[in-house]
Amino acid sequence: DRSPSRGLGDVYKRQKYNLLMGQFEQPDFITNTVDIINPLYVTDLMIDHQGKLWMTSGNARLRPSSEKGGIYVINVDSHEIAKINPSINQQLVNTDNMTAVFQDTKNNIWLGTLGNGLLKRQAETEQFSQFLSNEIKNEDSITAITQDKTGRLWVATHNTGLYSFFDNGPEIYNYNSQTPEKSNLKDDDISCLL
Repeated sequence: DRSPSRGLGDVYKRQKYNLLMGQFEQPDFITNTVDIINPLYVTDLMIDHQGKLWMTSGNARLRPSSEKGGIYVINVDSHEIAKINPSINQQLVNTDNMTAVFQDTKNNIWLGTLGNGLLKRQAETEQFSQFLSNEIKNEDSITAITQDKTGRLWVATHNTGLYSFFDNGPEIYNYNSQTPEKSNLKDDDISCLL
């Protein structure tokens, strides 16, 4: 269902909704929405457990800095679109360069950024918290997020390798080309996770 390629925007096809998205000049069902900048640069897509489409977008390195990205939740049946504006401790989080989205087994939504680490949207409260903000900054970006059978989250990055941690645990592990004793990574640019 998902293409692991990055750079031109992910392509996501869902049979149930007959939906195909990627980088388009004017996607049919959002042409009348003024909140979304056209041409739209989609960085990741995910259908959550409620059947809503989560879309991240960003200007990343391919767009002029005047074009802003964001986090959007789309009801594919009604075509209603909501832009999510996360805040942490009553401070808005910059969502101009969102890069990845993932829903874990507890229904929390994890959002990758360019230079601002990882955001977590708590399922029960819809409150946001931030992870990896000291590790992933400036031109470093999160390229993919997944979770293994034990509940450990895995975060792939551009420039800083691979991170793993448990949501409720204090330890964060980093696997990169500079730590051969922990990994056999030859490069710190990881574009996808399965």
